[in-house]
Amino acid sequence: MIGIPSQDFYFMLKYLNYSQMDSTYIGRFPDVTGSITTIIDVGVGSNPLWIRDTITEDFRVKSPIDQYAQGYEMIDEVKELLLGQGTINIQQVTTDQGNDGIYVNEDKLYVSFQESAEVVDTVNNSIDYIRFVVNNGPTYGGIDENNRHIFSLVMEMTRDGRTQNGNRKVLE
Repeated sequence: MIGIPSQDFYFMLKYLNYSQMDSTYIGRFPDVTGSITTIIDVGVGSNPLWIRDTITEDFRVKSPIDQYAQGYEMIDEVKELLLGQGTINIQQVTTDQGNDGIYVNEDKLYVSFQESAEVVDTVNNSIDYIRFVVNNGPTYGGIDENNRHIFSLVMEMTRDGRTQNGNRKVLE
């Protein structure tokens, strides 16, 4: 089972040392007063023959109160971390390595969703993100009720699955 893209990108930003990880959320802006980064799934375009999907994600930030420049810097950091990135392989594994659910082995990013004493078979849950481009942004979205500036960045990525999935085949 391939995970939801926003969760994959949460872990990618963490792996790439995004400076705002302590206030990064998936799919929502929580009711907090500080700065916030949110990752929202916008859409998936699926190839009918191959396990190759076009993923569109919306990254949104809210700056600290009255800090326009800092809000722009936050969204620009997301862009610079992901734009032009090489292949990132994500494998859903079970591991006891690291308490944050992420470890790097042989230049691959592994994402752990539960902890145990050993790494289990990962072949059935491997995906590659192979293309990272900006569709739109950074774009200014105005000010919220707490005087935080909102910025948005829409990116498109290509995701290749590595396991036969129904009628679609692995792209060789």
